[in-house]
Amino acid sequence: MSDSNWLQAMAKYNADRADYATHVGGAVELAHMLQAETASHPDRFAKLALLLTSSHDPAYAESLLLGLADAAEPVDTSVVCDAIRHIASLAQPSTERWLAYPLRHHLDGDIPDDIIELVLDRALHAPEPTTDVWSRSTSSDDRRGVGETIYGNGINVARGKAVEMLGDLLVHDTDGHRTALAEPHLLQLAADPSVAVRSCTAHLIGASLRHARPRAIEAFAVLVETDDRLLATHTVERLTLYITNGDGSGLTMPVIRRMLASAHDDVRQVGGRFSTYLALSKDEDELLQQHRSGPDPAIRRGIAEVAAELLTRNLNVPLAMDVLSQLFNDTDATVRQAAAAVAVALRGQRLRPFRALLTGLIDSAALVDAQAQLLITLDRAPDRVDDLVMHCAQRFVALHGDGLANFATASASDTQQLATLLVRAYAQSANIQIRQQALDLFDQLLELDAYGVQETMDSVERDW
Repeated sequence: MSDSNWLQAMAKYNADRADYATHVGGAVELAHMLQAETASHPDRFAKLALLLTSSHDPAYAESLLLGLADAAEPVDTSVVCDAIRHIASLAQPSTERWLAYPLRHHLDGDIPDDIIELVLDRALHAPEPTTDVWSRSTSSDDRRGVGETIYGNGINVARGKAVEMLGDLLVHDTDGHRTALAEPHLLQLAADPSVAVRSCTAHLIGASLRHARPRAIEAFAVLVETDDRLLATHTVERLTLYITNGDGSGLTMPVIRRMLASAHDDVRQVGGRFSTYLALSKDEDELLQQHRSGPDPAIRRGIAEVAAELLTRNLNVPLAMDVLSQLFNDTDATVRQAAAAVAVALRGQRLRPFRALLTGLIDSAALVDAQAQLLITLDRAPDRVDDLVMHCAQRFVALHGDGLANFATASASDTQQLATLLVRAYAQSANIQIRQQALDLFDQLLELDAYGVQETMDSVERDW
């Protein structure tokens, strides 16, 4: 189709009038085709965008913007900016959410000031959203976590999408020029009436720290003066971390204490994460010691998460191991599950320095959550782990017993990995006792008809 053909088709199908009886579509269906063609031939259709008028159905402008954002081949930044300018001039409200989206492939390009100011204007003044949809989420939606729900709402509304892209533009601001355009408006953006939009503004404020740090910190103070649940979003958590690392915990401690006292579990969990981070990376352990044995499982869950994440890269490894050893046997299953993530955190690491910690994990109630990942970590360990493998295998058999023959159980699916590890332990060890224990465990597994063990033995016999 030529440009003229496309314009004729858009004029003919100028409303959403899909006829499901005759299978003839309307503007929406044709717009989907336009989006695909734009993604495949972005330069051509960016120029076609300049021929749109306000009389065309907005679906076509939206599809052109989305297609340019998904371009399969490079297109000149100036051509994309021309398309954005023209579509903005049509003043079609439904296109505002996607106006800046095509810039995502041009963040390091020469983007004119008027385009950045256009994005800034939409971040400040786009009418969408009028309400926060996330606050009406059903219980099924809540399984995603309130922070993820808030942020998901934010990036799907016009002001949120614009401020998110503005943040991306500032991340790629090498000389501070782009930041200077946004800096006078940071406080206003931080005070957006929508909590969802504020979750996106946190990204912008974080991007402003490099070239406009004092104003960005002022904006942070404004940003967090709203519903506590904003503090559970990953963007605000990340921003709080940036400021803590750059300026010390003095600026962020009131916010962290507010997290820990929140009425919302997800927010207190983030507070637990920060209390552990301060202890392990900043040698400030007051909050951690106060809450690690406290009554709140949400806080303990956050503590366990960061203790596992930072085990191999913090200033106080003994403290991290002590916390995890305690939480392996926590009364709350979700806390044990979070602590069990240490099995993944140690992947590829030498395990001998963590022998006592892993022995505690194997002996704890958290082994059920950790076992699949722990077996992989043991298998990929670069050092000798024959004693850990033997201890894990003995506990595994004692824990699961007859269930190992039932393929429907999760434990049965791990037995083949366990059998392979036992072969490795037998081959690694010069200790006669450990080798005998390995053979005894093979006998037990065979007697239990554990899934995959006979196949592993047959394979070993063929190889030897």
